[in-house]
Amino acid sequence: MSELWSWIGQHELGVAEAAQLYNDVRVMASVVSSDWTAKQLNAYLRTTSLSFRLGAERSAALEAETPRVVARIGGRLRLNKLVVAVTARRAAVSSTRA
Repeated sequence: MSELWSWIGQHELGVAEAAQLYNDVRVMASVVSSDWTAKQLNAYLRTTSLSFRLGAERSAALEAETPRVVARIGGRLRLNKLVVAVTARRAAVSSTRA
């Protein structure tokens, strides 16, 4: 499981001992595409940390420019997301101690 999250997050989270904690691990992944208008994109961006990191003035400039950029590419922006679902069963805990 930790190796999977390392791959998804593109940073090292792998813990070898974690492999003993779960079994019957299943991974399902699918690409989901959606078309967004400039208004939808701006609304979404306001909910992310990007808006906070940019600050009020730069966020306002980005929101003002978004409709022009989206209009230049046809009025909609195609976004693709990788949706991943992982299921696993907790391994039985051994009562035997060395």
